[in-house]
Amino acid sequence: MPRRSEPVAPAEITPPRPPGSDAGLRDIAREVPAFLIELQHGADGAARLGYVGEGIRAVLPIEADEAMADPARLFAMIHPEDVDRLHATMARAAREQAPWHDEFRVCPAPGQVVWLSIHARCTPGTDGSRLWQGWLADVTERRLAQAALADGELRHRKLFDANPIPMWVHDRLTLRFLTVNDAAIARYGWSREEFLSMTLVDLRHPGPDGADAGDPQSHDGGTRPATAHHRLRDGSLIEVELSSQPLTWGGRPARMVMALDVTARRRAEAEIQRLAYYDPLTNLPNRRLLTDRLRQSVAAVIRGGRHGAVLCVDLDDFKRVNDTRGHPAGDEVLLQTAARIRDSLRTEDTVARLGGDEFVVVLERLDSDARQAAAQADEAAQRLMTVLGRPFDITDMRFHSSASIGVAMFGAREVPAEEVLMHADSAMYRAKAAGRGTIRFYDPAMQVALQTRAALETDLRRALSEGQLRLAYQAQVEGSGRTVGAEVLLRWQHPVRGAIPPMDFIPLAEETGLIVPIGQWVLETACMQLAGWARRPETRALRLSVNVSARQFRQPDFVQRVERALSDSGADPARLRLELTESLLLDNINDCIAKMQSLQSIGVGFSLDDFGTGYSSLSYLKRLPLEELKIDRSFIRDIATDPSDAVIVQTIIGMARNLGLTVIAEGVETAEQLAFLDRHGCGAFQGWYFGRPVPLPDFEASLRAHEPAAGADARTGVEAAAAPQPRQANPAPMPER
Repeated sequence: MPRRSEPVAPAEITPPRPPGSDAGLRDIAREVPAFLIELQHGADGAARLGYVGEGIRAVLPIEADEAMADPARLFAMIHPEDVDRLHATMARAAREQAPWHDEFRVCPAPGQVVWLSIHARCTPGTDGSRLWQGWLADVTERRLAQAALADGELRHRKLFDANPIPMWVHDRLTLRFLTVNDAAIARYGWSREEFLSMTLVDLRHPGPDGADAGDPQSHDGGTRPATAHHRLRDGSLIEVELSSQPLTWGGRPARMVMALDVTARRRAEAEIQRLAYYDPLTNLPNRRLLTDRLRQSVAAVIRGGRHGAVLCVDLDDFKRVNDTRGHPAGDEVLLQTAARIRDSLRTEDTVARLGGDEFVVVLERLDSDARQAAAQADEAAQRLMTVLGRPFDITDMRFHSSASIGVAMFGAREVPAEEVLMHADSAMYRAKAAGRGTIRFYDPAMQVALQTRAALETDLRRALSEGQLRLAYQAQVEGSGRTVGAEVLLRWQHPVRGAIPPMDFIPLAEETGLIVPIGQWVLETACMQLAGWARRPETRALRLSVNVSARQFRQPDFVQRVERALSDSGADPARLRLELTESLLLDNINDCIAKMQSLQSIGVGFSLDDFGTGYSSLSYLKRLPLEELKIDRSFIRDIATDPSDAVIVQTIIGMARNLGLTVIAEGVETAEQLAFLDRHGCGAFQGWYFGRPVPLPDFEASLRAHEPAAGADARTGVEAAAAPQPRQANPAPMPER
């Protein structure tokens, strides 16, 4: 703690998440006024409060967040006479790497004194900083009772008899009780006569752990506190904190003892310790204790010239258990997971639970050779994969799962424990992205990619509100050469990075859920454009195709959102076509059909996008209320040279004709592709051969420039429409959405 003469500048502090259960800490604070505290001493000696428990309000007139925001306000309450001594005991504990136990006074208000007992331990940082973690408890009542002990003869007999804390006087040589107060009789259960026939030895007990702390038997005339376990008349045990005072009783040397029952307080302190450093469900170390142990492990392997590893373990599909069987079943899976991980590792390895279904393993004493150490870490990860891949038997079901594991090595250089943990976490997410049930080691390049992705997500959240998103229009052309509409494609013009490729931000929008508001904006903008075109004779017959994402389509109110966009804009529903993917439709097919039929009833059409690339079933296809199949560009690319692609395209066209569906081919880029499709009956085309996705003004300008001559037949019209389109030689492939 800082000296009173050294003011501590207030620091902006973001309180960490309180360890353990907030409700549990509040219950303990009510039983024994106490609160957790985390004091940080920087390398420059500056002190700040990293965490203060809510229980402080039961002890001092200050809120936890106020104390953290302005530590000097709390430090200023320390009694001036106790500051130097407190600073000295703190320095000694840090120097000797010993627990810090002390008692001191605070003055929360003029004339008011509160005694606090501090129990803390120090974790030194590699940069010279120190982290103190522990708790403070209100011991004012005990200190006041101690102050009431008499010097010499027992002069305060009334105070002795009325004291609510058990007290007695015993012979210093024979240990026989000479007198006891009413509180001792009530707490221990023996009558006054029984007490006076006993000695102190009759109360003593080794305690639950077999250790006998003994009673204070100072011979120097001073007062010395001690802890002991005492046996009550009913045989039960209590833990007491003893304070004694030598005196003379009837001319004989005696000792007066005050026995404060601290059983409840010790239980509360143990619970505070557990909640602060251990996971309440599995009793494994939590993030706070894990970070402390990882710091020690990093320092130890560097000193010993060895290597260590951190493994982040995450159960795959754990959410399914909670969703289908409830949290009790999920808790049982977590308990079994914790047991399996512990049983598959060495006793010196650390296993912790960070929360949810994420566990962390610290392997410390690995080989001095980096490659051999990595092999040992991989072997441990493989063992975990095996044990966690076995079924979990819970209540009336058997849950099958797997695990994704990320591994980060340490020891080659000195790095902060938090950084190692972050690396392992990044590797774990990479394992999940690889298909789950896999192991991945941390790669610094991966971390750069993750940081870039995080920055992109932040920018994407602002892109819609700041008007950075644009729509591009790509023409859809019939066999006659007439442009019948366009597909609207999303583009992002970043103010600093320029044009962001759709393949970079659309999957990110899907993962984060941003695709829902973005998709709604696209839909509303397209409807407004249709309404505008309807007022002009040359564009009123055009239609617009809008891609709908899976996440957007699965919104419960998707139908209402589309209806609202149409009604607000005044657009003709028959001019709107929604493009859906096969994989989207196969998820809850009945719900998909119901939504499609609701919108079809008001005139909205549906196109099955990227047909042939998904997992469609013909039995599903005939049930879906579709109007159009869209042949994927991957089949069109080599249609003139690959017989397999040619057969597939002919089959799709023939099947669509038999089902009463129109067909449009996307990705048409050459005259050979166009001729093949036209020859086999494909009714419409889209691709660079007819025009790239362009802004609205350019699209409308192309309408006026490339309309076919009146009276041209279908084949001549196609050739006439295609001929004037400029096209670069061998353009690089470019995604259109």
